[in-house]
Amino acid sequence: MNRTDFIAKVKAFTLEGWTSYVLITLGLMALLAIVGLVTEGIVHGRADRLTKTHILDEETKVACAIADSAEKVAFINAQRMEISAFGNSHRTSAVEFFTYFYTTYVVFTIFGLIAAISLAVITKTGINTASPHIIAAFLVCTSIVVLYQGSLGVFQPKSNLDSNAKLAVNYAVLVDQIDTYCATGKINVKDPNVALAGALPKVATKPENTNTVTGADHSPKPEPPVSAKIQPFFVEPNGDEFINFVAWQMEHLRSFSIALDDSKVSAIDNKRFLLQ
Repeated sequence: MNRTDFIAKVKAFTLEGWTSYVLITLGLMALLAIVGLVTEGIVHGRADRLTKTHILDEETKVACAIADSAEKVAFINAQRMEISAFGNSHRTSAVEFFTYFYTTYVVFTIFGLIAAISLAVITKTGINTASPHIIAAFLVCTSIVVLYQGSLGVFQPKSNLDSNAKLAVNYAVLVDQIDTYCATGKINVKDPNVALAGALPKVATKPENTNTVTGADHSPKPEPPVSAKIQPFFVEPNGDEFINFVAWQMEHLRSFSIALDDSKVSAIDNKRFLLQ
């Protein structure tokens, strides 16, 4: 077989018949993999860097002398370690769901553009005279777009992202409460701004005198500022009460936060395969 015949067979294999359609499909699948992996790597790396300051230190040990005994201090540190692990896990999950959401959006946007361009070419030339390769590219890209766009409704990445981000913040707040308690013996339970605002100096004025005398100054005189006592916006539990408080918070925060909406999945029956 000479070179000319070999080149002719290669062209026929790649540009004619069912093998050309298979190659188009494989090429688009390779493009899908490249776009997906590159986008996922870039987005995951940036999301991880943006949230790195929210990583909780799981190895920190607090010296909590207020807890009355070494056993209680060890128990509080064990709670802190577990809470930090949960918080970091939810942060990681939030980054993963954000990456999935962003990558899915980029994928179906790019292949949606390819499908739209292919459809424009097919519409301009007519379905009967359009290149079968363009038609094949349109069908494959449309299938990819439908698959990825439909996955957003089923797997709920936005809802999972929000719930995991919220739980990560709540666990971080609980860790901060443990550190604050061990340093001060107090836990904030109210808005301190309200308590401080209520303690601002207030100026009282006397009511005006209705009996006026000509030539006399009877304008009301301002009273000196009166300082109010700052109302407590914290409580001071003992070691046992604080341990139970933390345990109660953990019981109500603990959640997998992985959701999906099965109502978005259409039922498959034999009617879907009948030609009308």
